[in-house]
Formats: sequence, structure tokens, C-alpha cells
Amino acid sequence: MTNHEVSSRNTTPKTNRSLSDVFSEEREPPKLWLQHPEGFSNVLEKFRTFRNKLLSQTSGESKKVLTLTGAQKRVGTSTVAFNLGLSFALEMAQEKILVVDANFRRPVLHQMFAIAQCPGLQELLLNTATLQDVACDYPSLPGLTLIAAGDTTAKRAPVFPTNAFVAFIQEVKAAYDVVIIDTAPVLQSGQADMIASHSDGTILVVQASRTRSEVVGAAVNQLNNSGATLLGSFLNKRKYVIPAWLYHYV
Repeated sequence: MTNHEVSSRNTTPKTNRSLSDVFSEEREPPKLWLQHPEGFSNVLEKFRTFRNKLLSQTSGESKKVLTLTGAQKRVGTSTVAFNLGLSFALEMAQEKILVVDANFRRPVLHQMFAIAQCPGLQELLLNTATLQDVACDYPSLPGLTLIAAGDTTAKRAPVFPTNAFVAFIQEVKAAYDVVIIDTAPVLQSGQADMIASHSDGTILVVQASRTRSEVVGAAVNQLNNSGATLLGSFLNKRKYVIPAWLYHYV
């Protein structure tokens, strides 16, 4: 990282944007399921179990930045990142949780949280916005902060700004307790494995009955070759052929 890159960042403390500042007039804050967890006990328990497994794997280690990527597109990576961030925020109320949309190919987290897409990570990496400009605090879960992808339709630099991204990672690691990054599928984006390689751990999302074992193998190999630390995988959209409770006994 060059001295110019460090000095160009605005380090003056500011207050993050509130989501009420970025809602459009036509849109209302979403009724997130974790605001009423008693009505979604099954979903809550699944993500609590997943979160606890992650924490047990990283116990005693400084693994604050977690990247989620899919073995292929449309396996639900963004949905998993969305719900995992909410689960962390609900169960770890004293911690500061950041969810980042780095899927520049198909950004959707801003729609899930009903916030504006811009400004976001894209503007921050291009040094046209600061972290305080793009971070949105969610009012109902005080420990939860969101960063949208930004303007993905604008002309981007021919080479991903790796130095700026590394600086961003260092900045958010100092400011937050857990950072969850949603990325594009690793086999379809060179940015995904680069982002994973600069994270503390990576989770590969696969879809039951859809993602082929050869695709999973190729994704794992690419992540390993990039230097990413693969913590495990998340099997999404699993369908039970026998009652779910029986799987605890077979």
C-alpha cells in the first residue's frame, strides 16, 4: 500500500448513515425475521448452529473477516450472508457486526435490507467515499451495519483495486468485531478468490441436489490455490426425504 493511498483516506470520525437516511420514499424498512425470532425458531436454530460451529473453529484465533462465496451462481450465497449477519447481530448484541456486499456481478443485499445501492463499496474502493459515507446502521439491531455494493454499472478500473481493498479490510477489522463479505461465485469471478485470500476465513455455499461434486472440487481447488483459508461449506436448500428430526438418529 502506498503512502498516497493511506493519506488520501479521510480519517476524521463521523457518524455512520442511518438506514432512515437512505430509504427511498416508496420503500419501508423490511420486517426482518430476526426482529421476531419466536416466529422463525427453525430458521434461527439453523443459523445459530452454523454460527456456533464457525466460532468453535475460530476459537482463540483472530478470524474476524469471513467471506462467503458460491461454487456457482444462484445457490443462495447472498441469502446465507444476509441471515448469518442477522444471526450474529441478534445473538451477539454487544458486538459490532458488519455485512458487506462485494458481489459486483449481481448485488442484492441492498434489496434485502431495503437500502440504497449507492454509495457503497465500489465508491469506497475508488476513494470517492469514506467508510462513514457508505456504512448504514440498522435501527432495530443496533450492532448491525451494512455496506452495499455501490454503483456496479459505472465504468470500473480494468484491474481490481487490490491495495484499496486490503486497506478497507484493515479499516473494518479495527472498527468491527465480525465482518461478513458476500462475493460472486468463485468460479465465475476472479475477484472472489482475491477477496477470499485477504479474509480470515472462507465459507463455500453449495445447493443441495444442484451443485455437482466436480464443481465443488473445482471451487475448493481454486480457493486453495489463491491462498484462501477454507473453513467449510454451507449446504443450502436441503430437502429431507424423511422427517428432519430422524436425521439426528441415522
